[in-house]
Amino acid sequence: PLWEKGTAPYVIASPPAADVAISRVESALSPDMVTEILYRRGIAYKRLNNLDSSIKEFTRLIQDYPESNRIPDSIYETGICYQKKGDNKKALDEFKKLFQKVPEKERQKYPEALYYIAENQYMNGTTSDVIASPPQADVAISRVSPTSIIKQLNDVLTVSPKTELASKSQYLLMKIYNQTGEYAKRDQAYLQYLNNYTRYYKPDEAAKIGIQIGDGYFKAERYNEALGLYNLILTKFPNAKQVNEAKVKIAQCLEKSGKTKEALALYSQLKEKEELEGEILESIGDIYTKEGKLKAALETYEKSGLAYRKEGKYDEAIKIYEKIIDIAPKTEQSLNAYLMVAMCHIGKRELEKGITQLKEIITRYPNHEIAAKAQYLIAYAYLTNQRYEEALVEYEKLISIH
Repeated sequence: PLWEKGTAPYVIASPPAADVAISRVESALSPDMVTEILYRRGIAYKRLNNLDSSIKEFTRLIQDYPESNRIPDSIYETGICYQKKGDNKKALDEFKKLFQKVPEKERQKYPEALYYIAENQYMNGTTSDVIASPPQADVAISRVSPTSIIKQLNDVLTVSPKTELASKSQYLLMKIYNQTGEYAKRDQAYLQYLNNYTRYYKPDEAAKIGIQIGDGYFKAERYNEALGLYNLILTKFPNAKQVNEAKVKIAQCLEKSGKTKEALALYSQLKEKEELEGEILESIGDIYTKEGKLKAALETYEKSGLAYRKEGKYDEAIKIYEKIIDIAPKTEQSLNAYLMVAMCHIGKRELEKGITQLKEIITRYPNHEIAAKAQYLIAYAYLTNQRYEEALVEYEKLISIH
C-alpha cells in the first residue's frame, strides 16, 4: 500500500514528483526497496538525459546504503553518466572503483568499464597512434601487460557483440597486435572488424591499417591475399579517404599477377580522375612498353618523370628519363630527356654535374633548338644559386645563340 500510494505513479514517469513520495514513505520502506527505487530513478533520469540528476541518485544510493547489492551497478551507471557528459577522467575513476569491488569473474557484466579501463591502460604513457608512433607506444605497452588488456577487450566482444563498443574493442585489438608484432592475430582481428564492426568506428583509420596490412602481403608477393584485402576495403569503406589509394594497390596487384589488361584499365580510370604519383605512372608506362605501345609509354613516362620531380624524387626521375632515351634514341623525347636528367642533378644540388651535362648537349647539338634550351637552363641554374656573374655570362651566350 505504501508503494502504491507514495511512489508507483512517479518513479519512472515523473522523477521530480517522486522526490516528495520518497521522502514521505522512506522510513516505512525496507532498505532494499529504497535502494531499488533510487537505482531505478537514476536509470530513469539517465534515459531522459538528465545526467546530473542521475548521478545524484546513484551517489545517494552509494553513500547512504553502502551494503546494498545495487552498489556495483550504481557505480557503473555513474561512470556511464560521466562518460556521456564527456568527463572521461571521472568516468574512468568510477570504473576503477567498480573493479575494486567486483571480482574478476563478474566484470564481464560491465562492458563499458572493461573497455575504458583497457583503453586507458593501453594509452597510459602515450597520446600517439600506435601505427604512427611505435616508439611511444612501446613505452605504453611495456608498462601494462598486453595479455591483461587483450583479455578485457575480448570480454567486451563476448558480452557486447556487434555494438559500437565492440567495434572500438576490435579496433584497439588490431593496434595492440600490430604493436606486439603478432601480425597473424592482427590480420585476423582486422578481418573480424571488417566483417562485423565497420559501420561503427573510424573508417578512415581502419582503411589505413588495412592498406598497411595489404602492403605487407604485397611485399611478400602474396598478391592474391593483398588483392582480396584491398577489394574488401573498397566494399566496407566506400567513402574513406583511402579509396583511390586502395584502387591503385589493386591495379598494382593485378599487374604483378600478370593481369596487365585489367591493371591498365584500372590505371586509366584513375588517371582520368586525379593526378597520379610518379610510381603509378611509371607502372602504367611499363605496361604500355610490354604491350609494344611505345607512343603511349613515352607520354606516360614523361608524366611520370614530371611527377617524380614534383615529389623531389630525382633519382627515380633520372631512371624514367633513361628509359625514354633507351626506348626512343635520337628523338625529340630523348633530347628532352637529356635536359631533364641534367635538371634532376641540379635539383639534387649537384650543380656542376648538371651544368656539365647541359654543356655536353650544346656541344653535341649546336644547331638544334635544344642547345638554346640547355643554354637557358645553365644561366637559370646559376641565377637561382645566386652565382650572378656566371649567370650574366651565360645569358649573354644565350643572346648570341639566338
